[in-house]
Amino acid sequence: MSEGFVRDSLFLVGQLNAFNRKYLYKISIPKKFVLLLTKVSVLFYIERKRRVKKTCCKREREREKKNKTRQPSDSFETTTDFKGTKSLVKSSFEMSGSSNGANAGISESKADLVSVEAADTNKPSFSINSWSRRTSLERLLLCICGILVLLIVVMIILSIVRNERPLGPYPQPPAPIPHSKCTTPDCIASAHSLLQNMNPEVDPCDDFYQFACGGFEARSRIADDKTYKSQFSIIGDELDEQIRDILESNGTENDSLVFNQVRSIYQACMNEDSLEGLGLEPMLKELKSLGGWPVLDSNWKEEDFDWKETIYKFRASGHGTGFLLSYFITTDMKNSTYRVMGFDQASLGLSREYLVQGFESENVNYYYSYMQKVAVLLEERRNASKLYNPMKLIDVDDLMPGVNFTDYVNGILTKDIIQVDGNERVIVGTPIFIKRLSTILNEEPKRNVANYLLWRIASQGLFVLNKAAREISLEYRKNVTGTPADAPRWKKSVWEDAKHNMMEMVKYIKKEFKKILQEITWMDEQTRTRAINKLAAIKEYIAYPEEIMKVENLEELYKGLKINNNTYFENEKSLSLWSYSYLWKKLREKIDKTDWKRHAEPAVVNAFYSSIENSIQFPAGILQGVFFNKNRPHYMNYGSIGWVIGHEITHGFDDRGRQSDSNGNLNDWWEMETKKKFLEKAQCIIWQYGNYTSKAVNVSLNGVNTQGENIADNGGLKEAYRAYVSWESVHGQENSLPGLNFNSRQLFWLSAANNWCSKFRPKVLKNRILTGYHSPGAFRVRGTFSNLKEFSQDFKCPLGTNMNPINKCEVW
Repeated sequence: MSEGFVRDSLFLVGQLNAFNRKYLYKISIPKKFVLLLTKVSVLFYIERKRRVKKTCCKREREREKKNKTRQPSDSFETTTDFKGTKSLVKSSFEMSGSSNGANAGISESKADLVSVEAADTNKPSFSINSWSRRTSLERLLLCICGILVLLIVVMIILSIVRNERPLGPYPQPPAPIPHSKCTTPDCIASAHSLLQNMNPEVDPCDDFYQFACGGFEARSRIADDKTYKSQFSIIGDELDEQIRDILESNGTENDSLVFNQVRSIYQACMNEDSLEGLGLEPMLKELKSLGGWPVLDSNWKEEDFDWKETIYKFRASGHGTGFLLSYFITTDMKNSTYRVMGFDQASLGLSREYLVQGFESENVNYYYSYMQKVAVLLEERRNASKLYNPMKLIDVDDLMPGVNFTDYVNGILTKDIIQVDGNERVIVGTPIFIKRLSTILNEEPKRNVANYLLWRIASQGLFVLNKAAREISLEYRKNVTGTPADAPRWKKSVWEDAKHNMMEMVKYIKKEFKKILQEITWMDEQTRTRAINKLAAIKEYIAYPEEIMKVENLEELYKGLKINNNTYFENEKSLSLWSYSYLWKKLREKIDKTDWKRHAEPAVVNAFYSSIENSIQFPAGILQGVFFNKNRPHYMNYGSIGWVIGHEITHGFDDRGRQSDSNGNLNDWWEMETKKKFLEKAQCIIWQYGNYTSKAVNVSLNGVNTQGENIADNGGLKEAYRAYVSWESVHGQENSLPGLNFNSRQLFWLSAANNWCSKFRPKVLKNRILTGYHSPGAFRVRGTFSNLKEFSQDFKCPLGTNMNPINKCEVW
């Protein structure tokens, strides 16, 4: 054991700390362990310094004592300077005959501390590293240092072995069966799509997104009227074409009134001659009926303006009422079978990132100045409890003195729908917003407030007017998103087998998530039981409700809707007015979470988890294209739509979904210690994704805003993979695809990655990163796949590569 050994230990500690800071996912050494080694090493040096100092003082006293008793014939006793002392030491060594050249050299360099004692005692000299001269504490600390260093080496070796050995209960991925290729038309088309999207020049263990989607990015062109191109938008375009064909068909005399109304709206929208003939007259007439826009009306009088009366006029004409203060009917989060009124901060029509850029026009600057004062910096809104502030309606008056909120709400609801009193229970999302709004409305000139409100109406109506008005809207859109052209005029405006297959996948995936809940060690038993119960209670809504296929149901739903096929402007107002009235009439109705009308949007290319219903929803629109095809191998469906299913299920257990119980009520059902451990694991996800940077726009991801989606991605893909392995164990290995030398497991991963092949305009990508809740597709693949050991095993990625880091984040 030596001082050099401890010095090396300290050096190792420093290297490990620096390495961990720079490469968190490259070394598996607990921080507390490294800290312990640091402390022991420091204690050794302190003890050594104390011993050396004590020995030095003792020997100095002995030397002074001997100098006093020596005879004059010694000739060195009168030497008092430091140089003379060194001469005395050297002569003593020479006379004793016990020194050699090396020892003499050491005595010079060490300033006599050891050599003096050796000369005086006439004993052999010892090195400074001599074990016998250590104190008991030094010896103990040296032993501890040695043990800790050895343990570090052992831990690294074990970490490597653990990460490279076969995983859990899963068998090794099967090799492709010789000559067992699926050659059906659907398999050939699927193989062609995967090959087109791939970039085989990229190492899949370095960047699996580029390996799977590099070809898609290279060959894709974003249409002039689009902001991006993705698998979602491709299917959306195909769906729009299908709907267009239906709308442009002539129909029959037996068609339902509802279908004829839809065709009338479409025809009015497509009648550009009518739009050009009317010009701006519909909007000018509308603004005048709402009290006039000061920017355009030279006769506008400030003393006649009352912002509340203006909002009432908006409501009566079918316009939105949430331009100053958002008012709505919503589900009571703590009693999700009832509805309740709610207030929250308003949307200003433009995100803060754009508002702070300013404008040149003086009149718009009035509006801009007003909006800047109203805008509240986006605060943390992921904690649902902080947005749940129940109170009586009469108590809201205290937040905005001078406003009778009972009268205000009744003015919006109108007498023909429902009226309320001051005891009505309401939920206020952000009370501080109402207080600040009150101050601003009292300080701002009424002209500014009126300009803001009427401008919101004018800006929202441009798309239903003539070409000149639409070009203004297009110019703004081009500046914000980089989109050079407007969409084609028509764009503005599934099946039992699929359901059966989807239900089977949902069953397999829920079964695997239940196993995960049973396997994890960080969850206490009470919380585990509640989580399993919540999982079992999740309801599935797939494709479309059967009720939507019955014409009488649709006619009853849209009763009272009046459509004029000649005027697109008036049709839009009628639709809006009907929609607001329909929603506000629901205030006193108890919520039926199974009502078909809650799940009646089949023409949507997306999927959803509802925390209020504790349900997952997959509209017919997403059950096609790259996501689902009942005629292709199951590994593709489990990789694509299976990941989506797992993603939505996991949303019920992410940072927000976990706040609701199995009945959909806001309820803290997690034990405190388990909640703490969950948040620690979620922090790893936040750190991982927050350290990704999009090179295309040089912007880092927001790990906090995207944590819920990232947790759902990681858990969902793991569940889908395990579900497919389980399915394969029952049904056997499937044929691989022609032209692709991959086995079924590897094709699962390729299919999953293809979900997120996409290409964005730079401005849109930057805006999504800054304000969105989803990570860009490339990072949804890189981040999720690199956290799953099963992926690295299937593609045999060496430990330490980008797609197989040593340390991985895992929540579920």
